Amino acid sequence: MKELLKKYSWLEWVSVILSTFVLLFFISLRECWFGLGHTVGFLGLAYVFIGVMIVTLILEIVFMVLKKKGFYNWIFFFLSIFWIIIILVIFILGGMDYLEYTIKQFLLTLPWVLLVLLFLYLIFLYPTSRIKDMKYVRIGAFSILALLILYLVLPFRINSFTHKPVVYVVEDNYQIVFETRTNSKVYVKVGDEYFYDTLAGTDITKTRIHKVVVPQEKLDSAGSYEAYAKAVFFRGAYGTLEGRWINVKSNFYPVDPSDGIKYYSLSDVHGSFNEGIKAASYFGSELDFLILDGDITSLLLERRDANGANIIAYKVTKGEKPVIYARGNHECKSTYATDYYRYVGAKDTSFYYWFRLGPIYGIVLDLGEDHVDDWWEFKGTAHFEEYRKKQLEFVKNIDPSLIDSSYRMIISHIPLVHINSRNDFREFKTE
Repeated sequence: MKELLKKYSWLEWVSVILSTFVLLFFISLRECWFGLGHTVGFLGLAYVFIGVMIVTLILEIVFMVLKKKGFYNWIFFFLSIFWIIIILVIFILGGMDYLEYTIKQFLLTLPWVLLVLLFLYLIFLYPTSRIKDMKYVRIGAFSILALLILYLVLPFRINSFTHKPVVYVVEDNYQIVFETRTNSKVYVKVGDEYFYDTLAGTDITKTRIHKVVVPQEKLDSAGSYEAYAKAVFFRGAYGTLEGRWINVKSNFYPVDPSDGIKYYSLSDVHGSFNEGIKAASYFGSELDFLILDGDITSLLLERRDANGANIIAYKVTKGEKPVIYARGNHECKSTYATDYYRYVGAKDTSFYYWFRLGPIYGIVLDLGEDHVDDWWEFKGTAHFEEYRKKQLEFVKNIDPSLIDSSYRMIISHIPLVHINSRNDFREFKTE
């Protein structure tokens, strides 16, 4: 290894390392690519940058292997400095909002880089090294490789609750949402009755996130529930390969208006879960119910983002108090956006609905994104105008008898009474 390091100059090593870093970091910065292209008026700019970075890195490695030295080594070095400046400019222009996501993606790519380095080591250096004759090194390497292959090939995993139950309110039902470490079948026991997470009559097993619907009157009366899960490693036509049942039990306290009503409404957390938990814990055990009013996270890029509402809701309520959820515009974005209805309270696949909590009647509305559908950021993926029209029909057709309640609420992440300078949704809000 020492001979290898001495074989090439410091300039060559630094240039290759910097080129590798900027390539990986720029790829990790892909949430900002479209904004970069829009700013300069060329949407394909990021792909041009990536192409130049890849070609530069390949040339650096080829020149090192061929032992070619010259002024171009300095060109490679200063080109890497140029890319670092470009990345800094992107952050200054707004990319700082996505720094957390960029760093996460960067760290996720590092194991692949290490794997490539290991592959190169095994091909070029291992055959000439002294450790190839060490028995314990060979045994250890073979054992690690065998265990890794078994882990990847065999479906068996130790199951647990990665996110414990949260009780969301939708119409006159509770939706009990929780997540397991591996794909599972589940049910919730309330008193002597069992409720399942099913689709058209069959257990949903190819999922880690689970939603079980329980009538409000059942859970309010029982005052407790138990969530059960069993890992399903393989589901065949006539049988399954399963693990053991695991369960968690929770008390439940419906809204009690006898001493007044205390609720906390939390929005625009944008991933600062610990701060959101501290704020929403204001009433402590006296809390009657929690409202999560959108933008709990900035992007639904990873599973943890999709579970942001569940992370906060469980820490605040321990699964013992009702939670009402309204979607924010930031929860319309990225990978998990189309699966998000499974992670929070929703009416089928939509995020608008009415709800009843004792003497409280309310409706939850969802205006979707915070710009009109043809806004450049959405890149043709937004179709919220028709979605909002359906909500107008929903509001017009509400059963008048439901509205006759002691308390009434309207919950919406985007304010209905405010029309911004762009006049977004003016007609909808006015109607």
